[in-house]
Amino acid sequence: MIVEIYGARFVNKGAEMMLYAIVNKIKEQYPDAKFVLSCSSKAEFDLLTQKGFYKRITYRKHILDLGDLGRFIPKSVRLKNNIVLEKEIDVFFEASGFAYGDQWTYRMANYVANKFEKFKRNKTKLVVMPQALGPFNNQLNNQHTMRFINLADYVFVRDKQSFEYLEKLDIKHKNVKLMPDFTMLLKPQVDEKYIRLKDAVLIVPNKKVITTSKLPNIEELYTEMLKETILKLSSKGISTIFLIHEGVGDYHVAEAINNKLPNPIEIVWEKDIYKLKGIISQGKALIGSRFHSLVSSLSQAIPSIAIGWSHKYQMLFEDFNTEKNIFKVDDRKEVYLNKVDEFFTDNELLSEKENLLNQSAVQKEKIDEMWQIIFEKIIQ
Repeated sequence: MIVEIYGARFVNKGAEMMLYAIVNKIKEQYPDAKFVLSCSSKAEFDLLTQKGFYKRITYRKHILDLGDLGRFIPKSVRLKNNIVLEKEIDVFFEASGFAYGDQWTYRMANYVANKFEKFKRNKTKLVVMPQALGPFNNQLNNQHTMRFINLADYVFVRDKQSFEYLEKLDIKHKNVKLMPDFTMLLKPQVDEKYIRLKDAVLIVPNKKVITTSKLPNIEELYTEMLKETILKLSSKGISTIFLIHEGVGDYHVAEAINNKLPNPIEIVWEKDIYKLKGIISQGKALIGSRFHSLVSSLSQAIPSIAIGWSHKYQMLFEDFNTEKNIFKVDDRKEVYLNKVDEFFTDNELLSEKENLLNQSAVQKEKIDEMWQIIFEKIIQ
């Protein structure tokens, strides 16, 4: 079986978690499956080769899409270099996480809709994996989103708000189900070199909180909130570290906050997703703005506080019955520091861990149900 995965790559650790969550699960059932990612440069080609993926050669820039360039490559060369043609794909997983709705250009939905139309002609099975969607108030976005949703064999939506957004579109089939984020099943790896971080509170910044907000003083609000939270925890004798969950932009946010602190805290940047999840599994708590850092903490019963930038954070915390633990970036200082005081008591942390253990079990059962649908009704 040849499986192409779209939308999940290696820079964003949440995206990489989605990529390997699919690869690992498919391998359990189909050990000989081949996994394909598209690439359009030699650097990408070499990276995918190094990581053991098959390649589909494409080129796309703005509205220009040259399609499957592998068709111009001799078969002997394709076989030697593990290059796959579009028509050879058996199952296509769309795993973008959050890429369709008013916050994004309609071109993204249009591109995927065009791909779905080609794959449908080849009888490729099409699965939209759990992701946030919407809102949909742009006619072109709505039109192209409906095109690919209606062509999919199954659509899994990650939260109730996204499900409600999608229901307002003209969806022609009923294979749309609400399912949680599927990276919860990835196993953490606890690296010995990080044992020293056990019971620290992990601070996970996200540059998108700053770049996506319309508040004029957002950078000051966000960095001050994290700085004051770190100082409050320090006054309680609780150690903190920054944990970088994506890239250099998040690292710069951590550096900016450190520049405000009288005693800068350690910045840990682990790029292995399993070790990253292992660090989170050992934390006392996590205060973060990267969605998949919060998925990893909540699903491992690590008490968490979110400072988010879209509806997906509220929905995730509602799934874990812990929505009271979301800060708004423009909360007054006394409001969020009082919440920190209430959150970091032994009784509250213990109660929260018990709640998360119960809710995590419920969420993981749903993910098992989703994979059962995929294996029994889509991949046969």
